[in-house]
Amino acid sequence: MPHPDAESTELLLSVIIPVYNECPTIEQVIRSVLAVDLKKEIIVVDDGSTDGTGERLRGLAQTVAFRLIVHEKNRGKGAAIRSGVASTRGALIIIQDADLEYDPNEYPKLVRPILEGKADVVFGSRFRGETGRVLYFWHSVGNRLLTLISNILTDLNLSDMETGYKVFKRSVLSAIRLTSERFGFEPEVTAKVARMGCVVYEVPISYSGRTYREGKKIGWRDGLAALWHLLRYNLLTSEAAAFAVQSPHWTFLVSPPQIPKIGGETLDLFAENPGYNDYLLRQIVPCLSGDLLEVGSGIGNLSIGLVADKRLTSVTLSDIDVTYLERLRARVGKTIRVIACDLERPASSDLNQLQFDSILCCNVLEHIVNDQACLQWLGERLRPGGRLMLLVPAHQALYGSLDRGLLHVRRYRCSGLKQQIRDAQLQLESMRFLNPLAGLGWWVHARLLQSKRLPRSGVGLMSRLALLLPWIDQVNPFPFGLSIFALIRKADIVDPEN
Repeated sequence: MPHPDAESTELLLSVIIPVYNECPTIEQVIRSVLAVDLKKEIIVVDDGSTDGTGERLRGLAQTVAFRLIVHEKNRGKGAAIRSGVASTRGALIIIQDADLEYDPNEYPKLVRPILEGKADVVFGSRFRGETGRVLYFWHSVGNRLLTLISNILTDLNLSDMETGYKVFKRSVLSAIRLTSERFGFEPEVTAKVARMGCVVYEVPISYSGRTYREGKKIGWRDGLAALWHLLRYNLLTSEAAAFAVQSPHWTFLVSPPQIPKIGGETLDLFAENPGYNDYLLRQIVPCLSGDLLEVGSGIGNLSIGLVADKRLTSVTLSDIDVTYLERLRARVGKTIRVIACDLERPASSDLNQLQFDSILCCNVLEHIVNDQACLQWLGERLRPGGRLMLLVPAHQALYGSLDRGLLHVRRYRCSGLKQQIRDAQLQLESMRFLNPLAGLGWWVHARLLQSKRLPRSGVGLMSRLALLLPWIDQVNPFPFGLSIFALIRKADIVDPEN
C-alpha cells in the first residue's frame, strides 16, 4: 500500500548555536553547519553580543537560512541553550559552539548511535583518540577531574563530561528542566540525563581548541562553578529525578528514568511474544477500512499486521520517538508513510494536512496530559463517517508502579471515557473490556509487588493464551479487564436541505 509521500519524511536535526561575541567566526560556523549533508534547522541565539556579532547575524540572515533569537543582555550559555531548545522542531537536538573548536562534519557519526536505536544521548569525546590541537595542560587536568567527579556522582563512565558536542533525542531534552545560566549546562544536563536512566554513548571527535588570545572564554572560575553545579545537581536537589505530570483532576511526580528505557523494553518484550499482538489485531482489524492512520505506532508490533491487511487502501504510521520511527521504517519498508507526531502538540504535525477513514490509537491516550484535546484532534483527522479504534488501560484502581514506569498519566473509567467522546463531538458505537486475566496480573504486580517492569513470564503466558482470550472476554461475568476497547464514529455530513 504505497503512498506518494512515503519517502518525504526525513529525520530533522535541530542545531542550536549559542553565540556571545564571536564576530570573527560565526559566519564560518553557520556555513559549515549548512554544508553538512543532513536535513536540519539552525537556531542561532545571540546572547547579548557587543562586538558586532548581532549586526553580522542580522545581515547574514537575509541570505542564509537560519532562525535568529536575540537576548538583549548577556545571560550565559545555559540560558541561550534554553531559548534555543524552546524553538526547536527536530527529533534530534545538537549543541554547536560558535567558535571553530568543533567540526560540524562530524554530525553524521554523532547522530548514528541514536539512529541505530542504541542511544538516547551521545557525547562527543575529545579524549578517545581523535586528532586534537595541543594546548593547555591544566585545562586538560581540570576537564578530566570534573569528568571523574561527575562519573563518581552519576555512575557513568564518560571520558569527557565537559564536551561541547552533545546530541539528544528531543523527547529526552524536552523532559529535562534546565536551570543553569552560564557554563553549568554541561554538568547539569549530564546529571539529569544520568538520573533519567538514558542510554548514553560516546563518540570520538576531533578538537581544535583556541587560545585566550584567539577568544577562549572559559577560565578557572568556570571550573569552580562546574564543580559546584556537579554537587548541586547530583546531591543537593531532587529536581533532576522527577517532574510533574498534571491532569484536570490530579498532579503527581513521575520519574523519567524509564521513559525511553522501560517503554522500549516493553515494546521489545511484546515483539518477542507476538501472540498477544495477534489477539489485539483480531479485535481491531474487522473494524478497519480505507486509508488508515496508526498513532503511537512504537516499533511496529501491530503495524506489521496492519500493513499486510489487503482491505486497507493505505497505511500511515506515526510516533514521537526518533528511535521508534527509524525501527518502523526498517520493519515496514520505504513504501509505507511514517510521520513524526507529538500528540501533546499535534498542531505542529504534518498529519494536520491529512484525513483518514480509520484511525487506530492503541495504548497511547493514557500518556497524553491533555487527552481531551488529543481526542478532539483525532476526530478532526477522520473523514465524515470514519472510525476511531481506541484502546486504553482500564480502572484507575489498577494504577500503580507499572503505570508510573510506563509514564501513564491515568487509567480510564467507562463513564468518563464516554463523556470525553461526547465532548469531542464523536459517536460511540461500542465499548467493552478486554483481557480480565491480565487485569488481575497487573493488580498483583503494580499494586501488591510494586514491580517496575512487566514480568517476562506474564507476557509469555498471555501470548500462549492468545487463542483463548476472545472466549475469556466473552464469558467474563464482571465489568472488568486490563483495557477498554472503544469503537467510535465521526458523524456523516448531513445535507441541510433534507
